[in-house]
Amino acid sequence: MKILSTTLDELKKTIASLGIIELKLAMVKQALGEMSEDIVAYDDNIVRQRIDTMKIINEHQIHITFKDGFEYTQALNPSVINTLQIA
Repeated sequence: MKILSTTLDELKKTIASLGIIELKLAMVKQALGEMSEDIVAYDDNIVRQRIDTMKIINEHQIHITFKDGFEYTQALNPSVINTLQIA
């Protein structure tokens, strides 16, 4: 009986967390719907709101960790790398 009770509690927590995920997805969809489709300028506020860390892996890749836990590795375009050379 204890096992069933524990399993039920775990299922309730899972269902509650799914509700939170759905709410967060709705908020993201709303925010994206309000944004312009064309990115015309760098917006530091958006970066600070969404990105937790950016790490340089090597001269050809960066790794981005978003505040929601999503991680992304991006290859850098060689022509961009040449313009980013530090003097």
